[in-house]
Amino acid sequence: MQDQAPFNLEFALIADGVPMDDLYPLDVDRAFKKMDEIKDHITVWWKNGAQQIQLLTSAEVIYSSAWNGRVNVAQKKGVPLEIVWQGGCLDQYRKFFSHPMWQSAVLTSLEVSALTAMASSILGVLASMGLVWGNFKAKGIITGFILSPMIVPLIVLGLAYYVFLAKLGLIGTKLGLVIAYTPLTLPFAVLPISATLKRFDTTLVDAAMNLGATRFQTFMKITIPIIRPGVITGALFAFMVAFDEVVIALFICGSTAVTLPKKMWDVIRYENEPMLPAISTLLLLLAVVLLVSIGLLQRRQAKRIETR
Repeated sequence: MQDQAPFNLEFALIADGVPMDDLYPLDVDRAFKKMDEIKDHITVWWKNGAQQIQLLTSAEVIYSSAWNGRVNVAQKKGVPLEIVWQGGCLDQYRKFFSHPMWQSAVLTSLEVSALTAMASSILGVLASMGLVWGNFKAKGIITGFILSPMIVPLIVLGLAYYVFLAKLGLIGTKLGLVIAYTPLTLPFAVLPISATLKRFDTTLVDAAMNLGATRFQTFMKITIPIIRPGVITGALFAFMVAFDEVVIALFICGSTAVTLPKKMWDVIRYENEPMLPAISTLLLLLAVVLLVSIGLLQRRQAKRIETR
């Protein structure tokens, strides 16, 4: 990187409007001044005794080689460097919520995760009822098949989903993401719903049907209200897993249905984006909120069981 310092100085001068024929000898001070104009969050100072000269502001170190070039110049002059953070820490959050590309990625993630949680919850209820209340020989095999996405490497699942969805023309679509995410999140919905059904008093179903209720009425008015905390817990787990998934998204998203984790992956690989710590903090906060919600639901369910 240090060898690229002259090139970056040339880049800065050209960006400042200096003609190509007038680049040499390089006006280093003018180049650094231009760099100052396009950076805005980190301040790098040259310290020489009590005197401090501002050189570079940069949190959006898009041209990282320019950063290294300036460090190289400073080192050659024997001048120590100090990095000072300045500006409000909420600035990156403001940029994140106002940036259209990041907003699009967030909305895509929310939509796909919500649809995935809904599909996993519905399938999870049906699967759990069959596994808990059913009595058939292949129950263990089916249970293992449903839970297998928890142990199968994600890259294997991603490749399999890519081949399958490519034949259907669903690569780069939200529907394709939902189809790929649903089997992945289904185990996280089945486990809490099955745990709730194991504590379910089936005599309530028999009593309702003896009083003339149909199976559908019994299911909607007796079964669902009682197992609702388990269903909501499974839906929250499914939402969280789908929202944070990146490996399968790398295969399925394409360039038209980019989720937030996929966008973050691209930025980490190709850019140097100061918003990433802010985004990571928001994702951590979301996970904490969901986990607290799940804990409250489980406590509420435990109290209901104790009161009965």
